[in-house]
Amino acid sequence: MFILTSALDYAQITLIENCESSHQIIDKLDSIYLQRSESGKMIAHERFYQYRMKDSDSVAQHIANVENLAKKLKDIGETVSDNDKNNQHVAAEIFEFSTGVAIS
Repeated sequence: MFILTSALDYAQITLIENCESSHQIIDKLDSIYLQRSESGKMIAHERFYQYRMKDSDSVAQHIANVENLAKKLKDIGETVSDNDKNNQHVAAEIFEFSTGVAIS
């Protein structure tokens, strides 16, 4: 436990002062910093599903942003189906087609 706490600053130590094992410390820090709480998961899902391509983004940038949001969900233990990711990608193509703006 000493090694873990020696790497933390005072504000972080106060968050884990009631933990009795290294495992509890890691779990506590994960829950705080990876936002594994239900509200954190809900917010991450909302960010993914409400994400829209910006006029200034290329299709490649948009796809990278969608993939990054999906990875953040995966990092907190949530999954995003390939179908959901594809729907986000298709939205960019529809925008490009409907506006006539080349976004590549």
